[in-house]
Amino acid sequence: MADVYACDDDRPQTLSTTSALFIVVADADPDVLARVTSVVRLGNIAPAAGSFLTREDGTIVISLEIHGLSSATVEYLRRKLEQLSTVHRADAHLMQPKCRGDAAGPHAQP
Repeated sequence: MADVYACDDDRPQTLSTTSALFIVVADADPDVLARVTSVVRLGNIAPAAGSFLTREDGTIVISLEIHGLSSATVEYLRRKLEQLSTVHRADAHLMQPKCRGDAAGPHAQP
């Protein structure tokens, strides 16, 4: 039985998973979001949250929060994002694990 107050979702923990915040800086081309999401789909998990901001210098900053990835998959996706021709920089930051349904994301105020 799951103990939801202890972040226990009653699944076997055979593979350590983590959450990651991907931050991508790329040329603000019309298809840049499709290119980035086509790489992210290789992780086989939909992003939990995301945002983007177009800057005056013609670039776009895309932030995607994804839960349930292995550390190796996080690094794999970061490298694949970096290989896109329109990407200037791709960073991945590991995040503290959260309980499912926790509304406090990486941008929440204390």
